[in-house]
Amino acid sequence: MGILCLNNGYIYDGNFLAGKKHGRGCLFSDDKKFKFEGNWIDDEKDGYGVENFPDGTKYEGYFEKGKKNGKGELYKMLELKNFLNFQISKFPYCYFFIFFYIFSY
Repeated sequence: MGILCLNNGYIYDGNFLAGKKHGRGCLFSDDKKFKFEGNWIDDEKDGYGVENFPDGTKYEGYFEKGKKNGKGELYKMLELKNFLNFQISKFPYCYFFIFFYIFSY
């Protein structure tokens, strides 16, 4: 178990074997906009993992030799700001109901 700071600004926190990322670990950018948490074999993503990207996209699934492979789900963030702007311009009273709905839960 240890921490490795890479030249590209990424940080790996996890297990190692023979000086390579191996086992459970987390790789993230120093600004925390990119993150991968999952299994590693021989310095490559392998097995189950969760990958988060700066644009809000998220992949949960399996990797093999560093590439997405097998079962997995890809999630894309809904741009709520654009949705709200559209609703406000079309239906001015809708803003209150959307605001209430979002913050009432």
